[in-house]
Amino acid sequence: MHGMRARTRFRTWLLVWLTPLQFVVMVVAGLTLTNWHVAESERSVRRNAERVATEIAGRIAALPGGNFDIDEDRQRLVEGLALEAWAEVIDPDSDAALIWPELAAARTGRVGVAKRVADDGAPALFVAAPAADGSIVRVEASLADVERFGRQGRGLVFVVSLIGSVLTAGAIFLLARRLDARVHAMREGVLQIGEKLADGRSAASGYTTSTFGELAALTAAIRDADSRVADRLSEHRTKRQQQGAMLESMSAGVIAVDNSLRVLRMNRAAEQMLDVARMQARGRLLQEVVRDPGLNSFIADVFLGRGPEQCEFEIVDGGTATPTIVRVDSGPLRDEEGSPVGLLIVLHDVTQLRRLERVRAKFAANVSHELRTPITNIRGYIETLIETGLDNQEQAGEFLETISRNAKRLSAIVDDMLALTHLESRDGVESLMMAATPVREIIDHVILQLRPQAEDKGIQLETDAEADLRVMVNVPLVEQAVGNLIANAIAYSPPNSRVRVTAKRSGDAMVEIAVIDEGPGISAEHLPRIFERFYRVDKGRSRDSGGTGLGLAITKHIALAHGGLIDVESQVGAGSTFRVWLPRA
Repeated sequence: MHGMRARTRFRTWLLVWLTPLQFVVMVVAGLTLTNWHVAESERSVRRNAERVATEIAGRIAALPGGNFDIDEDRQRLVEGLALEAWAEVIDPDSDAALIWPELAAARTGRVGVAKRVADDGAPALFVAAPAADGSIVRVEASLADVERFGRQGRGLVFVVSLIGSVLTAGAIFLLARRLDARVHAMREGVLQIGEKLADGRSAASGYTTSTFGELAALTAAIRDADSRVADRLSEHRTKRQQQGAMLESMSAGVIAVDNSLRVLRMNRAAEQMLDVARMQARGRLLQEVVRDPGLNSFIADVFLGRGPEQCEFEIVDGGTATPTIVRVDSGPLRDEEGSPVGLLIVLHDVTQLRRLERVRAKFAANVSHELRTPITNIRGYIETLIETGLDNQEQAGEFLETISRNAKRLSAIVDDMLALTHLESRDGVESLMMAATPVREIIDHVILQLRPQAEDKGIQLETDAEADLRVMVNVPLVEQAVGNLIANAIAYSPPNSRVRVTAKRSGDAMVEIAVIDEGPGISAEHLPRIFERFYRVDKGRSRDSGGTGLGLAITKHIALAHGGLIDVESQVGAGSTFRVWLPRA
């Protein structure tokens, strides 16, 4: 009984929806076509009437003295048209010329057209054309045939549409009956397949009648669908495993909570950042798992829509002295249909980033400070020269020497910063041209350039390097690094002392170059920062000597760019030893 009612509802649904739809479509299409044909017929009548009016107006202009027979020309012209029409000549000053719109348009020199009911009660088209002598020719063309065709066509459309709807309804009814029978047979077959599958028997076996034989294809399709579903489930499990692996591999911490703020999932990074056990956290309230008040307050505000979707806070771990700075991003957690089902929280450890930002800010401050001193000196002495003039040649010469010295210092700072920036960039390191070069050749070339500076202080330069020891380096950069170390040793060594430069093998792949001086040495608290930019042990003495504060930083980056290292050993009063390790060729 239930199946019978369902089939009846199905047939009724098809009849109720498809039959009116088909009727409406046929009526709309028929009326559209009929109206188009009526419009085209009316446009044709208008063109013919305009042609007749224009030609009669031309004949009036061609025959002087008004020698024109309107009836004869009208008869001749109208006979060639497939329409009922007549023409007349009207005085432009008559009352009719002031009343009818087509005549009013002709009085202005244009062809006037108007559509209205004629004296006989039939619709007509009135066309008026101006003649050269000032008169107006008006042609009246009947539209009775056009209107009659339109009425007949619209009536025919409704009749044909009604007949077509009746025939369509009958076809739909017959088709629905056949479709109902097929669907019912398929339903019965699927129910029996389900019964056999529930009993653990083969779903395709036992069909001996023709009815079940016809459902063999459906049985095979169901089995194929079952196999496809199993494959899809396997793929889904594989994708979930892959997604889980990706989530666990993320450096950012991820926490998913539901609408009750209970933990749905947490990856390993979040577990480490927050120092919680994620397996024990699943299903519990986030406030019970995470004890950090900053994070809990942020999540509560976001969940209630009262706070921003991003913030930063510090996590203090009792095992470390430095707190971890965490940036938190949040967003709605949605299901497959796009409905919000919770909150997704992403934790980024930005401790190193903030440290680098502080280093950058400090570097910018140091650069500004280092550049301000020579710039201030240059400006001060230039302003003094402008005010006092150049009359005192001795004083002016001293000022200019000071300006030149500060300009050189300014240029040196800029050059060193550019060199340091180039060495810190990846492109700068990758573009280095390496060559196998004897170490002794590099050291001798540097000492040759710095020997006059050493002789001014009575400092003796000594070298101890094997003649066949070679390094794979960029020669100009390594000469700059070694030159920075030797120049510092000369600058900080007392007069009549000694600076030694040695080179020897270090392990299987490196060469150690050491610069040893007999200077005042460096106290232990300065050694960890000696290679930082603009860091000076004796700031006043370094500026007086013309140093930029970047030499050791540049030397460090040159060593790193070659895959090497740099180190320093020093004691107060016992001199210093700077060592650089470079790859051996």
